[in-house]
Amino acid sequence: MPSLLGVLTLALSGPSQGAFSATAEQARGIAKLAYLYGFPVVEMYKTLYTQAVDQEGPNFKAPFNRIGGTAQVFSPTDTAFVTPHSDTPYSFAWLDLRAEPQVLSLPAPDGSFYGVLRIYLPKPDVSNGQWKMPLLTPVAPEQQ
Repeated sequence: MPSLLGVLTLALSGPSQGAFSATAEQARGIAKLAYLYGFPVVEMYKTLYTQAVDQEGPNFKAPFNRIGGTAQVFSPTDTAFVTPHSDTPYSFAWLDLRAEPQVLSLPAPDGSFYGVLRIYLPKPDVSNGQWKMPLLTPVAPEQQ
């Protein structure tokens, strides 16, 4: 996977629509903001790809709209995500809600159990296509 810096370099090295004039300090501030906004998106996509798309990869859990369980506890050799609890079994589901809602069901457990469900949902303007990239402004050195 190309690095974010490599992608930004390619994007900025192509023909421009207008003259770009910034001091080295301003350019550094713009690059810092681009990294701060872009890195989480790239990391989340990398996690999505390894867990739901790359079926031959070691971190694949389940395809979209399916629950994938992990039948072992984690060790330092597991790299699917950062710092898992090593004594906790996990299940994963990446849901594609663009076409329709999804209903996930689990079999009834034998006896009592304790479960935690954590759901990450984007803000409404992300899921309805109205999200706009925030304006990137240079950061003054005293604010860094």
